[in-house]
Amino acid sequence: MKAWIWIGLSVMGLCTGCSGDDSDGAGNGGAGGASGIGAGGSGGTGGSGGAGGSGGVSGASGTNGGGAGGAGGVGGVGGDIDVDPPAAGGQVVAPWDQYCVATFTEEFDVTDSFGDVVLTAQAGDRYLLGDSGFFAAATLVYIAAEGPVELDIEVEDESMLPFTTSCPGRTLSLVGVFADMPVFSDEALTMPLCTLQAGLTVNGAGIGYAVAGSDLFTAPYQVTLGALGEHCGGASEGFVASVDVPLGGGSFGGVPFATLLAPVM
Repeated sequence: MKAWIWIGLSVMGLCTGCSGDDSDGAGNGGAGGASGIGAGGSGGTGGSGGAGGSGGVSGASGTNGGGAGGAGGVGGVGGDIDVDPPAAGGQVVAPWDQYCVATFTEEFDVTDSFGDVVLTAQAGDRYLLGDSGFFAAATLVYIAAEGPVELDIEVEDESMLPFTTSCPGRTLSLVGVFADMPVFSDEALTMPLCTLQAGLTVNGAGIGYAVAGSDLFTAPYQVTLGALGEHCGGASEGFVASVDVPLGGGSFGGVPFATLLAPVM
């Protein structure tokens, strides 16, 4: 039985240049800004999400039967985006630096699930913020040439986080592709469907993945594509090769995409 990891669409409190707000009651969410980075506001109860700005991301639907989020603005989500080479220490680079970024204010050891230090951030270091959900105080996205690694930050109290954030207001959970990602229709990875380009960003709702074979280190991943499928010929699922990212004297296996946070406009 596969253990699926699901990436949800959540609005969190964690917006520079914000122009739209969540609605009250049954109203519709505000539209995203024209910068192409801000996400549309989430709809109120029964309301529709706001439209994304130029190249932006649609807002989330309202609760209790609300309508669908507004369509992305001119340019849509993703497209031909210039992605800078990875920086030293996995720090954030363009275009990811236009999303929510943590800037460390002190030296801090980031540990893995076994308590081993895999990264020591220095004051002034900048990392992309991922969606921690309910499992950690915060999540950093370490960006490598092979792909991303999501690293959880654990502190006794969120007021003790060792960094400031560029998104102090409400945020929307998205999924970004950090390395070109060939998608196949078969587990053997012999029948290509498409290649999702690095820099692509979509709403995270309905995207999930699970190891497709018995070897956790080399087996491919079965992916429920969600909004990624709109950039893959309308496919709803596929298979991708695992990526192996060296970090902290070891390596982290996973997929070439990860969560990130955008300000809600």
